Amino acid sequence: MSNQIRRFAFFSSSSGKNLRLPLILFLCVVFLCLTQFNRKNSQLAPQTLEVRNSSPYPPATSVTKRVEVPPRHLVASLSPPPKVLPLLVEVRSEQSLPTLEDDLTPLQSASQSASIVPNKPLKKAKKSKVIKSPELLPIRTQAVPSKTPVVVTKERKKQDSAPSNRAAESFIERNEQWTRGVRLRQQWLSLGRDRFPVVALEIDPRAGVALRPIWSNPNGMQGTDPLVRLAPRWQAPAAINGGFFNRNNKLPLGALKRDGRWFSGPILYRGAIAWDDRGNFKISRLYLQETLTTATGQRIPILYLNSGYVQAGVSRYTPEWGRTYTPLTDYETLVLVQNNRVTAQYPGGENDTRTYPIPPDGYLLTIRAKSVSASALAIDTPVQIESKTIPEDLGNYPQIIGAGPVLMQNRQIVLNALDEKFSAAFNRQAAPRSAIAKTNRGTLLAVTIHNRFSQTPDGLKEGKGPTLNELAQLMQRLGAVDALNLDGGSSTSLYLGGQLIDRDPQTAARVHNGIGIYPSGK
Repeated sequence: MSNQIRRFAFFSSSSGKNLRLPLILFLCVVFLCLTQFNRKNSQLAPQTLEVRNSSPYPPATSVTKRVEVPPRHLVASLSPPPKVLPLLVEVRSEQSLPTLEDDLTPLQSASQSASIVPNKPLKKAKKSKVIKSPELLPIRTQAVPSKTPVVVTKERKKQDSAPSNRAAESFIERNEQWTRGVRLRQQWLSLGRDRFPVVALEIDPRAGVALRPIWSNPNGMQGTDPLVRLAPRWQAPAAINGGFFNRNNKLPLGALKRDGRWFSGPILYRGAIAWDDRGNFKISRLYLQETLTTATGQRIPILYLNSGYVQAGVSRYTPEWGRTYTPLTDYETLVLVQNNRVTAQYPGGENDTRTYPIPPDGYLLTIRAKSVSASALAIDTPVQIESKTIPEDLGNYPQIIGAGPVLMQNRQIVLNALDEKFSAAFNRQAAPRSAIAKTNRGTLLAVTIHNRFSQTPDGLKEGKGPTLNELAQLMQRLGAVDALNLDGGSSTSLYLGGQLIDRDPQTAARVHNGIGIYPSGK
């Protein structure tokens, strides 16, 4: 008791008062040093990442698992980065993609989400079995459970939201045979300091693999659907998205020819790919020239065939378009032709939403903007159609799908988007891309490429997809001889074995058409 009184008396004295301030400062410094030491040690501990099942299919429950991942500052220093999770992660940033002339929008706005897609092993295809059910497999998240879960603090969440290479490190390179004639390839390709994840199917037509144009509505040309639903509808075990379309009225904007029948004609002399079942493929720009000749010798050019592309002039619609036609512009004059003779005329009006029959033994002509006098096609006038393609040999191929621009011919980059009537903004745009190409190995490549990763002093940073020029260079690196750009942006989709293998299906847009791949022939 006397000792405690003496200590209190000492600190109450003038000498004790002089020592109190230095002592308090000393204790503060010790406390700060201990705090910093603990914080540094905590950065070396494993972090946790919440992985949620983002599947759009039932059961509609949110499953959360804790996944052990290395700290960001350690992962960034490793080369190559360790493959911690067998997951394909795609972080899609907000993009404002250009709108082309006349409602041509080949690139659509990307969704604003960060999604985790299972990069799970794909089921091998059986030689004689074709997928017939349109039902989709639920996506299951694969993860490695953490042995010592750590609570994700606000500070940790802030670190995870910073740019990192977690998406890059979870991309697994592959080169494996999926079935006879179809090989799955996943690889990194570099251009300068940028690395691009490439997911592709290499198809060998010599192994009996058949390709066909497919579209969303088998009974007509109007309609869109995600590729993951479109492909099973046509019983296609594999598929890639195809050509452009008008997202508003869901009509095609380019060539679609299947088994010798034109379901949609080419526009604007743009790029297309044509093929047959003997392994012959040709990539070139394509123009369809049609002329209507009357009994008096008058020749009327037909601008477009079965197309959603609208211009002043005369267009033709056949039964391949569907059973009926609804005017796409005001005051169209419709001319019904059966057995090469005009049988009826229908004067259109403003906001005409009526449906007009397309005869099974003929076609329907529409005159837009009064470009041709209706009297030249009076009832009972005999008419004849002349049709040819430029180049001429492309018309001999039974299967054609149009897109553009052409990227490569004879191993050389020939990209000229402006000449194919694409806008300058579209030509410069960086976005996810789809492409198809002939290779120097005699095979065909169906390719998708998503966001780039750039090496910076702070590690890998995710950016946007390739530009058209970069896409051409990447196709050249893949061994392409001839290559064609397909619809891209949020339309970019590659389907295999019941699932999309290049992206989360929730981020994939609805598309009008694609190319179905049939390993057992069609």
